[in-house]
Amino acid sequence: TSGGGGGAGALGGTANSSAVSGSGGVGLNWNSLGTYYAGGGGGAGNNTWGPGSGGTGGGGAGGNGVASGVAAGTSGTTNTGGGGGGGGGSSDARDGGSGGSGIIIVRYAGSQRGSGGTVTSAGGYTYHTFTVEDGNESSTFTSNLSRNVEVLVIAGGGQGGGQVGAGGGAGGVGRVDGAQREWGPPSGRE
Repeated sequence: TSGGGGGAGALGGTANSSAVSGSGGVGLNWNSLGTYYAGGGGGAGNNTWGPGSGGTGGGGAGGNGVASGVAAGTSGTTNTGGGGGGGGGSSDARDGGSGGSGIIIVRYAGSQRGSGGTVTSAGGYTYHTFTVEDGNESSTFTSNLSRNVEVLVIAGGGQGGGQVGAGGGAGGVGRVDGAQREWGPPSGRE
């Protein structure tokens, strides 16, 4: 049996009495946007235990471990920093899933007053989102704002372990919410 990887909001789970490996820890719902980031990966199954589920926030599920269907761990979701699921195993082991890529989001109140990234508006805020997949990995955010912006930085998640491995941990989280700054590993991994 194996444990789930830690998420930004909670530790990964341990195997339970229902013969299931640990689930990944829940991620972070930044500013209550409804989207979770940096969930932990689920632990892998073996020939008697089922795999753990991925944590809310992009964590990948653990791979199956029964002899008739051994599977690799599921990769963390792209642009979430979710950890990869552990690779299943018995006599035929599989690799852990890759961690999901990271993301940077800049948010400020009102209409667009800056440039860089993919720009969207919702709920009275303007968002600039930077991801590797959209080609904005080297973009720069520039603005003529005279007020604070809020920034969320999520690093890529860790890969899950192979052969009945533990789920991968979520990517590190950095936040700037007005004057408050917080950088470091997700709280579930400290």
